[in-house]
Amino acid sequence: MLRIGLRAAAIGLLSLFICSCEQGELLNSEADIINVTLPNMPDSLKVGEARITNTRVRVPHLANTPGTEAALQELLKTLEPVFELTPGATIENVTEVNRGDFNYPQHFLVTSEDKQWSKLYEFTFFRNLFYKTAFSFEHFETFSSTRPYYVFFEMDEDLGKQEVWSSGNAGFSITAGSAGGDEYPTAVTKNGYEGNGAKLVTRSTGTLGAMMGKPIAAGNLFLGNFDMSAAMQPGDGALKATRFGVPTVMDEPVELTFWAKYVAGPEYKDVDGNVLDVVDRPEIYAVLYEPQLDAQGTPILLDGTNVKTADNIICIADMTAEQAETLRVDDIETGDYRQVTVPFVTREGKAFDVNKQINGQYCLALVFSSSAKGAAFEGAVGSTLYVDEVGIVTK
Repeated sequence: MLRIGLRAAAIGLLSLFICSCEQGELLNSEADIINVTLPNMPDSLKVGEARITNTRVRVPHLANTPGTEAALQELLKTLEPVFELTPGATIENVTEVNRGDFNYPQHFLVTSEDKQWSKLYEFTFFRNLFYKTAFSFEHFETFSSTRPYYVFFEMDEDLGKQEVWSSGNAGFSITAGSAGGDEYPTAVTKNGYEGNGAKLVTRSTGTLGAMMGKPIAAGNLFLGNFDMSAAMQPGDGALKATRFGVPTVMDEPVELTFWAKYVAGPEYKDVDGNVLDVVDRPEIYAVLYEPQLDAQGTPILLDGTNVKTADNIICIADMTAEQAETLRVDDIETGDYRQVTVPFVTREGKAFDVNKQINGQYCLALVFSSSAKGAAFEGAVGSTLYVDEVGIVTK
C-alpha cells in the first residue's frame, strides 16, 4: 500500500523554521482538526475512531441495543472531546441550539494561530451498521480547494452519506505541490464499466520523495481510514496510518467479484531506483476479521503491517498473480473490462459466527492498489488500474 514517510514533511517544516528564523517568527495560518479523542468512553458502547474530513468530524458507534443506545445518549449529554489542532490554533463550540449535547450535531469554529483563517466543523455521531455488498464508485467529492484530491463515499437511504472509503491521497499531498485532483494516485475515471469508476495510478513522488527513499506512491483505495497523525510518526508510521476495515453486519462472504482492467508502467524499479526485469501488476483483496479491543474498548483496526497476516482474520479473498494477468489491456481507455471472481478462504481454526455478525463484531476490509509491491516502494510509475462494480457474494 501507499506509504508516504515523514521525512518529506520534516524537510518542509525545517524549511519553514529556517525561514521564520531569518524573517522573524511566523504565526501558523492553518485551522484544522488533526485528531479527536473521547475520554471515559466505556467498552460496551463500541465507539470507533473519529473520521475527520475537511469540514466534518464523524464518530461511528455500534450501540445497537436499547440498553447501549440509552447509555450512549446519556453520556453524549456531557461529553467533552479532546481535540488535537494544527499548531497554535484555537477551537470554540459555536452551536446555537443544544450546545454541548452530542446527541445533536455540534459546530466547532477553529481559528488559526495568526487569526487570519477559520474553519467551521460539524461534529456528529452515527450508527455504523455497514451492510453494503455492492460498490459502484459513483459518489465522490473534492477534499478541499487547496488539496483537490478525490474522496469516495457511499450513500444509504437510511444513514445518508457514509464516509467509509479512504486512500493515501492525504499522504501524497505532502509532495504533491500544485497537482490537480486527476494527478493524485487515487482519482475518478468517467470510463467505468458502468458510469464512473475508480482510477488508481502509481505516481512519482518527485525529487523529495526519492531523497527520502520513497520514490513512488501506488494508487490505492480501501474501506477504512487514513490517519495523518500516525503517518507523521517514525518507523512504521506510514504503514500504520492505513487503518483497514469498517464494522459490518453483512452475511458470511463467499466470493469477491469486480470488473477491472490494467496497464503496467514502462519501467519497474525497486526502492533504490534500480530497474528490474519485472512487469508490474495490481493487488486486490478483501478481508473479514474480528478486531481486538484496546484498553478503552475501541476496536483495533488492521493496518499495513498486518492486514493479511493477523491472527484475528476470519477469511480472506486475495486475487492471484494469474488472475491479475487477465486484467492486462493494451490501452487503459479503449481496452475491455474483465470480470474476476475470487473465493473467500477461511483461515484454519476460524469460523463465521452469526451472533458476532448480528452484534457488529466483524470488520470488512476491501483493498485495491495499482502496484502489488507499492508498500515496499517497488513498482512502475504510470501503472494504472481501473476498477468498478465491485460485489461481495454472501451465503
